[in-house]
Amino acid sequence: MSGKIYLTSGGYIEGQRGEKLDKIIEGSSGGKKVLIVDNATTTGSNLKGKGIVINDFSLIAEKVEVLTLTKDNLDEINNYDVIYLLGGDVTPLIELANNSNASEIIKTYVKNGGIIFGESAGSMIFGKDLKWIYDIKRGEKPKWDAILSSYKGFGLFDVNIFPHWNKVSEQLKENATKYEEENKMVITRLVDGDWLEFDFDE
Repeated sequence: MSGKIYLTSGGYIEGQRGEKLDKIIEGSSGGKKVLIVDNATTTGSNLKGKGIVINDFSLIAEKVEVLTLTKDNLDEINNYDVIYLLGGDVTPLIELANNSNASEIIKTYVKNGGIIFGESAGSMIFGKDLKWIYDIKRGEKPKWDAILSSYKGFGLFDVNIFPHWNKVSEQLKENATKYEEENKMVITRLVDGDWLEFDFDE
C-alpha cells in the first residue's frame, strides 16, 4: 500500500498553518509514531519553529522523536509511521542527499505505506537540483551564500518549490521571475498553508 509525501510551505508551525493542512497532518499522525528530522536546523535556522513542531506533535502522536539523519542511521525512519522534515537551512539536507542513499530509502519507505511531511527547506530538498534558490537569494542571508560542490536534492520529483511566497520581498519575486525566464524552468510558488501531494504507485 503506497504512502504519501506532502510538500508544504508553512508546515505544522503556529502562524504558518492552514486548517486543511492541519487536518491532514493530525489525521495522519494522531496516535502514531512520528520522527522529526532536524537536519535543516543544525546550522541554527528555525530553532523556534523546531520547538513548536515538537510540542504540537507531542499533543497528538503516540511517540515523538527527533533525529539528525546521516548515511549511517537512515534505516531508522522505518521504525516510524510518519516522518516530518523540518525547515530552516536546506544546505545540510543537500549534504545528506549527496552523501547517502537517502532518496532510495525514502522512496521505499513511502512505497511501504509511510507518510512524509516536508516543511519549507524540508520540502525543497525533494527536487532534483537546488542551485536556483541559492542564485536567486544569494546575498540575502549568509546561508544562501554557500558555494556547494553539488546542489543535488533527493530528486524524487521534478518540482522547484519556493516556500513562504506570501512573505517574499518584491525584489525576490522579480529575481524568481527573471530566473525562470532566463533558465526556461518553472518555480512552484507556495504560500504558507499550501502543499503538494505525491504518492508512489509504481
